[in-house]
Amino acid sequence: MSSSETLDFVASVTVGRVSRAVLSRVETRSFNTVKLNSHPESLRQFGDVFSDETIRDLVKAIRFDVVLPVISDKRLRNKSGRRLHPDAICVMAKALPCLEHTIWDLYMPPRRMPTLRKEFKAALASALLKPMYASLATLTILLWNPDPRNEEAILIPDEEEDRLSLGMRRICELPTLVSLFLWGKWCLSYCAFRCFGPSVRSVFVDMSMVTPDGGWLLDVYPGSEEEVEYDVESEFSSDSDDQGDTLPDINSENSDIEDRLTRRAEATANQDRPCKEIREVPNPETFTLLVTSFAQAVANSDSPSCLGFAEMRLSTPLASMRLSYCDGAGGEDPRLGALPDFAQRIMRVDKVDMNRWLFNGYGGITASGWKIPAVMWDAMEKAVGAENIDTNIDVDRIAKV
Repeated sequence: MSSSETLDFVASVTVGRVSRAVLSRVETRSFNTVKLNSHPESLRQFGDVFSDETIRDLVKAIRFDVVLPVISDKRLRNKSGRRLHPDAICVMAKALPCLEHTIWDLYMPPRRMPTLRKEFKAALASALLKPMYASLATLTILLWNPDPRNEEAILIPDEEEDRLSLGMRRICELPTLVSLFLWGKWCLSYCAFRCFGPSVRSVFVDMSMVTPDGGWLLDVYPGSEEEVEYDVESEFSSDSDDQGDTLPDINSENSDIEDRLTRRAEATANQDRPCKEIREVPNPETFTLLVTSFAQAVANSDSPSCLGFAEMRLSTPLASMRLSYCDGAGGEDPRLGALPDFAQRIMRVDKVDMNRWLFNGYGGITASGWKIPAVMWDAMEKAVGAENIDTNIDVDRIAKV
């Protein structure tokens, strides 16, 4: 980010007026980046300058820092930080019609707050559906949303249509999109993947084991020798003031001290305690539909010669799988340099000379003798041919009908 192309509304906060450098760049239209923070003076200067709507289309990137007061020593030591809400991201994306590269770092409200989780998910869907994204090239979203560790967890289904999956489908099909990286635990349905746009080079999706309709991607394996069922007491033994399973009344004057949950109570409220994990075999409906739709999206891509990397992962304590497409001829684009380091490392691992599908299953997926459904195999074969499908599941297990 060159300083000569930046409108800096942070450095001028102390002087209380827009700097001459900013005014000069606005007058000559010689800027593409905006830097501001949540200080009232910074926001005031930003509002004064951008009251002129004719200069808004020049902005390609915006850096917005949230300035917060000290909350407590504990939170300072944890360095937990604060993340923007999807509603704020939606507003900012609407105001940036020339946005090309963006990274979102999001924290889904915990499961003890079902109403907030629904609101957050709806806001995230709106952030994908409402802005124009006429120039969007790379989108990376890190979503902190761990799977429940208790088999008896109450999963709350979406009351309406799965707008988050519809929003993701819209992003996948954008004509300008080059890369989509979804890190974390994404609760999406097969509706999210229909095809990839003509410019897409790389796609990565880290899936949750729960589904938008309140179901699971994995079933219980009857032949399993032992269930993973235990109470994680040792994880909470350090709570000197532990109140057990009692949840405090979140309504005190000093919420920073009195309203905090002990680790044990928080785990119980979030349906992670007692820990009971017994799912390890792909569900014939939810799992098959989701994974097959991803493979079909690769085969149905508007420009398959461009697509160089597409991968879906699912990882649980008892089972995991990796479905990965690679094409040595595709994937090269200078705009991929805008991706974070971890995303670029993932793409570099599987550089190959020819296109191929890789499907590896671990844990209960292979131990149960699960077979690759015919519809999933056909979708992979359509893109690369049967000879270029590499899997650690024996060929005689493939259920061709």
